[in-house]
Amino acid sequence: MKLFEDHSYFIFPGYGSAFHDMAPWLDQWKRVFRGEHQFWHGFNGGGILAVPNAIPLQERYRLATDDLRLGLKAVYGMVLGNEAGKKLTEYVCCVQQDRPPAIAVKFGVERVPDPTVTMTPEHLGSLGTDRILLVVPRIKRKSLKHTEQLPKWFDTFGVCVDISPCDVSEMLGEEMPQWFTDPSRTIFGFRISGGENNAAWQTAVTYYVAEYWDTEVRGLQSMHFVANIDGEPCFRKNWTSNK
Repeated sequence: MKLFEDHSYFIFPGYGSAFHDMAPWLDQWKRVFRGEHQFWHGFNGGGILAVPNAIPLQERYRLATDDLRLGLKAVYGMVLGNEAGKKLTEYVCCVQQDRPPAIAVKFGVERVPDPTVTMTPEHLGSLGTDRILLVVPRIKRKSLKHTEQLPKWFDTFGVCVDISPCDVSEMLGEEMPQWFTDPSRTIFGFRISGGENNAAWQTAVTYYVAEYWDTEVRGLQSMHFVANIDGEPCFRKNWTSNK
């Protein structure tokens, strides 16, 4: 799988109310990008915006976020990456709506969720053409609600999830103890297929799903897109905590 192609991806989250109606945004992007962009609608508002890398970085940010009136953040978890991992972080970011102060929420202003789930793309050459979605609950948790919704959520973006769990220890092999301090902890693995053939896009879609899921349930720690990726990006084995 390619590391990235010729677009950068902006994740417009599916929680909160700011991005439930994307029609005004689509009208604006049609004007400023002149049809050179692409947008995948999310299943609960928001979605994924693709912008050509030929547009300079700061101009890309400005046009995608209405002159930077919205905040931007990196995908939470994509730190301590190798060279390919650091490169990948340049092409994926998440848009944020303003979060009102606690006193405003107390007096009736809508609270905006603050998901804390982490997500990374990880290279595993032994997979060949296979792809795996890893779902990691917090330590000591044995299950997560709404796991059965994963196929429906990912199908919105044209990604197929086989809900039949695979043997994570067998699939990860030697990487297992490098990625997880306690390899015996509960980890779910699902075979996936479809969607764009580059890790940047797959990362954007997975993070959209991960953040939404994290606002709906308790106990989700991280999600990881695992495939045979050009440049061999890695993050998880470099983490110094929360493994």
